[in-house]
Amino acid sequence: REIQAKRLDLPGHGSLARARALSGEAPIAAMVTFDELVVRYPDCYLVHLARGHLNAEQDLLPQAENDLRRALELAPESADVLGALGMLLLNSGNAKEARPLLDKAAAARPEDIPLQVSAGMATLHVDGVAAGVKHLAATAEAHPYEVAPVMAMVTVLSQAGRPDAAYQVLDRAIAGNPHPTLLLAHAAAAKDVGDTKAAARSLRELARITGETRYARMADELGG
Repeated sequence: REIQAKRLDLPGHGSLARARALSGEAPIAAMVTFDELVVRYPDCYLVHLARGHLNAEQDLLPQAENDLRRALELAPESADVLGALGMLLLNSGNAKEARPLLDKAAAARPEDIPLQVSAGMATLHVDGVAAGVKHLAATAEAHPYEVAPVMAMVTVLSQAGRPDAAYQVLDRAIAGNPHPTLLLAHAAAAKDVGDTKAAARSLRELARITGETRYARMADELGG
């Protein structure tokens, strides 16, 4: 679409692809190319978005924000741009501005788990723990085999001084998805609330799944 609208051309597209490929191994060379592309294609949001990502990866946050805001001006409906700027603002402590951006991006991409979790965290910072947990719980229910929304809920509840609620979340989660990360977290949460038998059961299941005997030894130490 950017090529059809003459905001980019095929040589520019090739340069953009090469610069993206360079970003991980040669960020300085990639940045030089991105800077040139911004001059050549100032109205192409893809260029600003790509340079914004690299600036963020290099911890050049003001520059990243400038690039992403320009990309948003050029492509206000792009889920890529909305999500990138929203996450940057959230991580910078500006949850109030981040939330509508992340909500819009998350609505466009319901399968994007990191985006859904970020939207939940923005909701938490703006509307409180209950609202944030509700958002994360909906994401966990829609994606029962994903670990990230469950662990986000557990972290939020634990930090809010609600270890029993965190334990209950994990108890429900491992019933349908005995993932090693969830089992280990469940064992820790169970121990925190004094249910050593449940902690031992999770550690033994973890030992069975992973084949690591240290978890069985931990269960023995708990007396389970």
